Amino acid sequence: MLKRNHNQGYSIFEYVVLIILVLSALFIFRSYILKALNGKHKALGDAYGFGRQYDPKRTIACGYDDRINAWYDETCYENQRRLCASGNEECDLAKVSLCHVNASDDNAQSLCDEN
Repeated sequence: MLKRNHNQGYSIFEYVVLIILVLSALFIFRSYILKALNGKHKALGDAYGFGRQYDPKRTIACGYDDRINAWYDETCYENQRRLCASGNEECDLAKVSLCHVNASDDNAQSLCDEN
């Protein structure tokens, strides 16, 4: 007489239990996994950024104006532009000139160079 293999059902059950255990472990340790991935992301960003970081006192958001052929500080321009009437080109040009990045300041000029 042939014996029937009744272990087939048990092996499927064991695989289901194994999958549930793996998924629950990933769920429990998700915060640690995310922290590790974010740490790797930061390390890669620092490596490609050559260790430079954003410094609000030294970093300048620059814009280029074709009318005066110069770079200007966008934050300064946005603050000064509010003083001009809408559509007043002369006032607008004066405000761009006012916020022109000082050529003697090497740090600011290097941030606004065309690279």
